[in-house]
Amino acid sequence: MNNTRKSNEPDPSPHKTDAPSIGDDMADVGSMDKIRDILFGHQAKDYEKRFLKMENHLADLQKKKAPLI
Repeated sequence: MNNTRKSNEPDPSPHKTDAPSIGDDMADVGSMDKIRDILFGHQAKDYEKRFLKMENHLADLQKKKAPLI
């Protein structure tokens, strides 16, 4: 029998894996968070300010409306 492996067959070695480890995945997530913050951080802060302003305005309107009910 021929013990040589064909080039299209996967390597049966248990020590060699193509899958990334969990540590690699966590590092990738951290990198993606940094990239997302660099690209969209200013927009997120702007939206946060806008929502806070709208919430305060809504609270003021609700206070003014309460005596009318």
